[in-house]
Amino acid sequence: MKMSDEATKNAPPPEGPIPPPPGADMEGGTGRPESVFRGLSDVQQWKRGDCMKKGMIVLRALASLFSFLSFIVMVALDGFDNYESLNYVLTIAIIAMVYTAVQTGIKVHELRTGKSVIPPEVATWFDFSLDQIVAYMLLSSASAATVVVNAIRKSWSASDTGIHHASAAISMSYLAFFSLAPAALISGYYLACQLSS
Repeated sequence: MKMSDEATKNAPPPEGPIPPPPGADMEGGTGRPESVFRGLSDVQQWKRGDCMKKGMIVLRALASLFSFLSFIVMVALDGFDNYESLNYVLTIAIIAMVYTAVQTGIKVHELRTGKSVIPPEVATWFDFSLDQIVAYMLLSSASAATVVVNAIRKSWSASDTGIHHASAAISMSYLAFFSLAPAALISGYYLACQLSS
């Protein structure tokens, strides 16, 4: 027994690389490879980006719907062309309806096919700029028309049908703005990510 212990102590060390201890190739020795964490992070980022794209599509579709309703209600109002602010609401409603409908169609096509209609670098600037401009025009037209309709309401009967139609059209423009404004924030987020990368 003593001889075997002494032989073990005096034996030369084994040649070749010593294998690493269990869990040494894992992050923090927890048994989870670093690639797993990286893979989970990529999946989470992909899901978040996919949800944001779908959210922008929904928001722009709502803005297009509300702009269309504003346009329809304003056209049904007799004598709206006598007031510049109501003409302004009608014009901006048409512009917003066309812009948001085209944007919705483009984004749905890109989401379904996975192919970009416009190069992503250009599309980010395009989305951010036009979202901001169209949202501002919706808010400014609705605000200008609100002042005029309130002045008319004071001088006319509050039960007049024309006032209710004008108020409904203005309300639809406000709703279109509140639908497009979050989409503008998301496009601004994408632009900031592009500039920081």
